[in-house]
Parts: sequence; structure tokens; C-alpha cells
Amino acid sequence: MESTLFSNRLVSILGPLPIALLIANLGISSVDGISSLLMALFISLFFQELFMRFLFQDENQILSRRLGNSETLIKFSSMTAPIIVAICVFFIPFILSVILLIAIHFSTPFISTFSILELGLIWFSLGLLLDPLTSAIIELDLSESATVCLGYLVFVLVGIGGAVNWANDGMIFQFLLCLALLNVRAAFMLEFSYKHQTSLAAFAPSALALFIAMIPNLTLLIERL
Repeated sequence: MESTLFSNRLVSILGPLPIALLIANLGISSVDGISSLLMALFISLFFQELFMRFLFQDENQILSRRLGNSETLIKFSSMTAPIIVAICVFFIPFILSVILLIAIHFSTPFISTFSILELGLIWFSLGLLLDPLTSAIIELDLSESATVCLGYLVFVLVGIGGAVNWANDGMIFQFLLCLALLNVRAAFMLEFSYKHQTSLAAFAPSALALFIAMIPNLTLLIERL
């Protein structure tokens, strides 16, 4: 059981990477104005979602039943149709994505610098990144879910923020960022959605990948001291 869980997790993290990097960098699916980094991130998250749907079929079925029996959704279902509840649950991470993008825009205006297609890819990619938080929001109480969400967002934003200065530096940095985000996403999915207890060691690949990727930024910081 443990070996199968580990191998499935490994495949869900490493499997999407070569697909995403090849498509994003070899002109297989080049789109004018879309950076290879954004394309690699979008494709890797999309394929990880497919991998996890296939590799964790039993866990996904249990998750659906568990959420359906949660007190929050039962109360919501009593006020509206079940199909509306299902749609709302599906769109929770994408609603959070909109809220987060608007919050970031108020801090540092950026929306006008992107095309509609770029904003769509950013919104969808961020929604996939935030998907592991859905079960935490529904099942945990307010203080616990807020703690989980903030901890996850810090990791995601550090990773994305660290990409700013090296977004055009090639496949190695795209690999490191995608690896870090796919790994932390899988770890949170296993812990909070699939209820497989994970250790802090599960986050080690993400921490190491971000550390290596952030070295250019540290060099710039040192030069400015």
C-alpha cells in the first residue's frame, strides 16, 4: 500500500514535467505572447490533474462521498439543488483564484499588462494550484482552514514570486518551479483531500527546488546591499 502510494505520487509529480517542458519549449504549441514558463506551468498542472484523477480513482470517489456527507454541504443542499452545490464546489478554487488575482492587482497593478488569453491561463493555472484547498475549506473549521490556506498560499506565492527575475532563463528554471509547485500540490492533496498522512519530508523536493531556483535572486539581493 505504502509503496503504491509513493509510486503513484511520484508519477503524478514527475510524469507531467517532460510533457509540459517539451510542449512549452519546442514550439509544439507556441502561442504568440504566451511565455514558455506560463505555458509549462499550465500544461504541467493540467496533466497532473489528469494523472491524479487516474492514479487515485478510489481516493477521489471517497473524497466525493465524504464531501457530500459534510455538514456544510448538507446545509447548503437543503437550500438549493444538488447540481448547484456540485457546481459551486467545483468552482471554489477558481473563485479563490479570481479573489487572489484581484488582491494582488490592488497591491501591484498588473492585469493591464497581460492579454485576455494570458489572464485566462493564469486564472486557470492558479485555480488548479488552489484545488487542494477545497476539502480543507469545506471540512475544517474556520481557524484550521484559514491556517491551512495561508500556509499553502505562502509556499505558492514564494514560488511564483521567485520566478519573476528568471522567467526567461530556460528550461532548467521552468523545471524547478513546476517541480516545486507540483510536489507541494500533490502533498496537500494527499494530506487534506485523500487523508493520507504525509510527513514534512514530502515538502523537501519543493523546498530544494525553490532554493536552487532562488539563487539568482539571492545574488541580485547581495549585489544591492
